[in-house]
Amino acid sequence: MIYMIKLLLVLLAISSCANIPISYQDLPETFYRAAFGYPDIAIDQETYNENKYSFAKVRLGKASPVIMILLSIDDGMYTWIDKEGLRLITLNGRIIKTIGLPNDINIKVDKNKKQSNEGQFYETINFSNPVLMNADLSSVISFEEKIDLLYLDDLIEVNIYSEEVSISAIGWREENLYFLDNNNREIKTIQFIHPFLKQIDMEFYYK
Repeated sequence: MIYMIKLLLVLLAISSCANIPISYQDLPETFYRAAFGYPDIAIDQETYNENKYSFAKVRLGKASPVIMILLSIDDGMYTWIDKEGLRLITLNGRIIKTIGLPNDINIKVDKNKKQSNEGQFYETINFSNPVLMNADLSSVISFEEKIDLLYLDDLIEVNIYSEEVSISAIGWREENLYFLDNNNREIKTIQFIHPFLKQIDMEFYYK
């Protein structure tokens, strides 16, 4: 990936110095996607109305976004599934378990933890690849700001909460963001769940 991006920059530099016109369309697909990612999927009111079930738009890093359908709800835990069988299990919008990713996780959650509850929390987490069992997972939730967010063709007011997560046993630390409406329902999240995975963006559309 780093090699491809460096080569892309070299091509652009050569083009600039030699006054050779190179458009993004002329670049090899691999180089373009490595630098800029894949196009997004716009979810407007019409798209929402066409879907019978609750769904989420999910994007891993710069990969193509996918639509995941709400499969089930069990004790407040929501299971989302895509057409390939990948499953994400969320609790209050937070990914607590995955099935089908290259690096799956499973968090033994603190049920008192909500993304709108500021404070420090302690849980344990398991990784499947590489295997890591019962590692201590620490998180600190803080309110960041209130903004207007475009959602289904309308601007809505959302509260942004940050979650600083860390696993001291492997020296891993990241920051997640949760966008909640005034009813504390998750609208959008940006999460890092595993050291070997890029960020996961989720947008939630409930029926």
